[in-house]
Amino acid sequence: MKLGVLTALAASLMLSAAQAAPAAIAFVGDSMADGLWGAFFRLTGNQHCSPDELSLVRDARNGSGLARPDHFDWNTELDGIIAKTPPALVFASIGLNDDQDLTLADKSKLRLGSDAWLKQYRQNVDDFYAHAGAGGAPVMIIGLPNLRDQKADEQARLVNGIFADEAKSAKVAVTYVEPWTMKNDDGSFASFGPDLNGRTVQIRAPDGVHFTQAGYDVLAKYLEPALSKELAAAHIHLSDACLGG
Repeated sequence: MKLGVLTALAASLMLSAAQAAPAAIAFVGDSMADGLWGAFFRLTGNQHCSPDELSLVRDARNGSGLARPDHFDWNTELDGIIAKTPPALVFASIGLNDDQDLTLADKSKLRLGSDAWLKQYRQNVDDFYAHAGAGGAPVMIIGLPNLRDQKADEQARLVNGIFADEAKSAKVAVTYVEPWTMKNDDGSFASFGPDLNGRTVQIRAPDGVHFTQAGYDVLAKYLEPALSKELAAAHIHLSDACLGG
């Protein structure tokens, strides 16, 4: 009887310890992912999320992408991230730096826009998904926002289409989330819009690519329901005030 009680107590303590470990969200990708990490850090702080229940891990690398693995190899990086601290969710935003020729392992290049580039880029996206989800955590990837430069915006739409298509056929759990966009009434790129308090402020950065701090905060609030849904699907239960519980 005493042995049974002790065994049950030990199991209870082990369960409590597991529940006490914070759920880690790994933010991976380029400078857009880094900006979103900051926005969610502020959002969860304002919601008084406890560090005992949620950890936001800053794993983004500015200037990185999927077209130049010779410059930065995300597959190797993801393997290291998962081996060090297995995340409960991998949050990705990438592709801003991929409007260039694609470099292969033998250092040869595929011309941007060619059929060979498109085929290999799809494969690189597949590999990125596979490595991101190798630890069993779901992967959530955010589409690139509208960009001021027309050529860059067209490339972003192309990349988003690849992200969405490959997510559907990935062998790991991947959710593609449509990007938040803001345009003027005539459909042109808009730099100013309402912040979280309804005041008209500069939302997009002067480069026509990134966001201001107020803009990233708006973007994080837009993404919060999708992130909460992913966490719930992964059986990660937070306090009611934290990311919607």
